Amino acid sequence: LCAHFHHSYIGKFIVNAIVEKIETGVKQLFAACYVLAISLSLTHRRVNLPGGTHEKDIAHTSQSG
Repeated sequence: LCAHFHHSYIGKFIVNAIVEKIETGVKQLFAACYVLAISLSLTHRRVNLPGGTHEKDIAHTSQSG
């Protein structure tokens, strides 16, 4: 009984450690994805804004002219 309890305790400890590592990894992964998404949207916006306004200007001038 003692050996069994000891074994299950070690098993629980290992499982807890693994779960903790997985949770930490998942959190880090989410944080990395979040940062990546923000930086991508920022660069995307920065690149797209001039092109978008430029296209609008062309359309506007062609309509009026």
